[in-house]
Amino acid sequence: MSSSSSFSSSPAAAVSNRRKFFPRTLLQFAAAAADVVDNATAPAWRRVRCSQAASSEAAAHSNGDGGEEEDAEARDLAALEEFVHINTGSWSGTFTQYDVLGNRLQCIPTKVTAHSYGKGSNISLLQTLKVKQAGSKTTVTDEDDSEPVWEEFKLDETNLLTFDRRQQVGFFPGERAYTVSHQTAEMLDKVLRVGVLGEDNDEQEEFPKGVKLPSRRPALVCESCLYSQDANSRVRAFHVLDPRGFLDVIGVFHESKDNSTFDESQTEPVDEASKRIHALLGTWSGRLVTRRTGIYGATIVQSNVQVVFEKEESGKFLQEIISSSGAGTKIRLRGTSTGAVLRFEGGLLTTLLPGGKALTCPGSVGRSVGRAQSFNFEFSWIESPGQRRRLVRTYDVDGVVVSTSLAIEAKV
Repeated sequence: MSSSSSFSSSPAAAVSNRRKFFPRTLLQFAAAAADVVDNATAPAWRRVRCSQAASSEAAAHSNGDGGEEEDAEARDLAALEEFVHINTGSWSGTFTQYDVLGNRLQCIPTKVTAHSYGKGSNISLLQTLKVKQAGSKTTVTDEDDSEPVWEEFKLDETNLLTFDRRQQVGFFPGERAYTVSHQTAEMLDKVLRVGVLGEDNDEQEEFPKGVKLPSRRPALVCESCLYSQDANSRVRAFHVLDPRGFLDVIGVFHESKDNSTFDESQTEPVDEASKRIHALLGTWSGRLVTRRTGIYGATIVQSNVQVVFEKEESGKFLQEIISSSGAGTKIRLRGTSTGAVLRFEGGLLTTLLPGGKALTCPGSVGRSVGRAQSFNFEFSWIESPGQRRRLVRTYDVDGVVVSTSLAIEAKV
């Protein structure tokens, strides 16, 4: 049996949500940054909204060659069709919530069904999320009534408008990887309320006892998804920032297509923080592909990249990133570890999760905004020993997506 509700929103509603939540939280970033940046002056706010970004991109195209514009539209449509294809089907798995230290808080069974409708430029992806409802802690039920209850929700529609022109999806055709910037954390809120509180849930209660819910007014919500090599399994990781710009919630969906092998031990392996760190140490070498969004040039750049992780005798860590992009770049950061968390110079925070996964973000986005610096979120997955992929989404100080990057690396 199941119950059903919906928290999908139209494209117009998505823009409305952005106006309601995003600019105010960025101003809060600047206020918070005043406490940590010495005599820093907050930058002037451009507040480029999705609709403005789309207009800027359209204007840029209109000044170019008509043939090039048609080619770009054809590529965008082909990418959308591939995106729809790899997501279509029935997926089963779990949603796991972690605290900022990498400790597991909740693990909730979930299902996703996805199908497409329409053809050509009108093709869309429709998805439904089902969450296994937790039993009541206050109501006595018949022990023989063991049939699980699944609550059902409709997810936002994905079409050519939301996929490309609003730049919500950063997709890498042929590589089975993407990132999405969400307007709210409402989906995660629903999953936790149903999966942890169940029948005892009160939708009006913002801070229910026994569960850590994401802020109802998050500053940013970034989803990063990496598929397995056979495309039958995937990991979707979420960064959620609170209104002050601090990491609020980490959530990970581990999912496999129905009729494929789903090994629970592979999605939630038991390990120690030291083992997570050990798997990361060494030199990782590979290639990096960066896709800049339309208002930042709509370019694609490929380069070689090498990342070195070392543990010094003092117990501190060294991270060195070398890229061949442009004239070449080299970044060296030193940091310390607290359990499964690595804290690097400049406020960079990496939370190591079980199964070779890691999420990286600024310790305080408010500090980056106060210094007029861009900031990024990274999700990496060591799918097999010596093989790693990373997704990086970069934002400017107004919260507009600058680029999305995918690194494919091997330990050397």
